[in-house]
Amino acid sequence: MNWIVVLLILAAAGTVFGARRGLGMVGKGSTSVDSIVRNGREGLRLLLARVEREEEPELVRGAMCYRPAAVPERVEYICPVCGERTWYGGDCAVILHGQMNGIRRAMTELEQTPYFKAFLDESQFCSSCVEGETESPRFFLVLAYPEGDTIRTSVQLFDLQMLVGLVRGELDFADSFDARLPLKSRVGRLRVILGIE
Repeated sequence: MNWIVVLLILAAAGTVFGARRGLGMVGKGSTSVDSIVRNGREGLRLLLARVEREEEPELVRGAMCYRPAAVPERVEYICPVCGERTWYGGDCAVILHGQMNGIRRAMTELEQTPYFKAFLDESQFCSSCVEGETESPRFFLVLAYPEGDTIRTSVQLFDLQMLVGLVRGELDFADSFDARLPLKSRVGRLRVILGIE
């Protein structure tokens, strides 16, 4: 059934039952047009189209005076699935030290969105889950859509920060330095992450 037909049925039902709210507003226990349009890929396509159509907001520079934090020689990774501890040095230590907390914060927000179910696969960092250390472990974002399919993409913190800005309905997003960066020039990467042509 076409979603426009669904919208018309909901509009008629609201009129028949004496709904006091307009179409786009949500009441307790009610199904709104907004919630129908927002779910799944169709809602994301609408958000991306808006980002492409609207004028790009001005860049707001973040804090540039922070002193870089020294990365420890070794960083302990604790797997949230099995609880196993794995120690990393070098590039992996830099990634874990600089991105892990931010990635988990971003995932907390992405797990609340109605567009998809979001999961973070960080199993490559766990020596128990992958039976030994992976040479170049990565984070994978797994998105399960209401339409029934799943997308799995390698991501970094910056990718998740962009995605948080998009699902909030914003035209820009906050990075790790509290800068506000426009999404418009990053729509291509967002499409890859979301699995949207």
